[in-house]
Amino acid sequence: MPSPDGFPAELAIAAQGARYVRDPRAAVPDRPPPLDVRVAGPADPGAARRFCGIALDPPPPAAPPGVPAPEAPGGSCREKAAAWVVAAASRGLEARTAVGVAHDGRGFVWHAWAEVRAGGAWIPVDPAFGEAPAHGPRFTVARFRPGDGAARDAAGRRILACWGRAHVE
Repeated sequence: MPSPDGFPAELAIAAQGARYVRDPRAAVPDRPPPLDVRVAGPADPGAARRFCGIALDPPPPAAPPGVPAPEAPGGSCREKAAAWVVAAASRGLEARTAVGVAHDGRGFVWHAWAEVRAGGAWIPVDPAFGEAPAHGPRFTVARFRPGDGAARDAAGRRILACWGRAHVE
């Protein structure tokens, strides 16, 4: 039965054997909490070889002429990667979002960047780090194209399978 504000006081999900009870003291925070994006790994990024069963991405080829500059609006790497993919598509380039773990100069972090298809190869472009091609080391956990909900969902499952459980070896 809903509370006066319309939200339920209790929610039971029989298939999961779960029951949730509303906490009247709970409040929505002013802003979302930051995610812990740091990933344990070797102090020397050159020693990185694997993450969550995934091999280190190979060194990328150079970005060919016509690839947009590695810059895009947004407040997070995810927003910047998505905006860059849209900008590349507006120029007739095939692009997608990549998510994984990259070295940010201080350590390994969960990160999102773009990839553009050029000359038969996918070239990583990192608008958050301002790199085209994107430098390593990095480990691509998942990829998806705009509008491909199934691939985006699969990417989410792969990321969740590694989040907090894996470290860079």
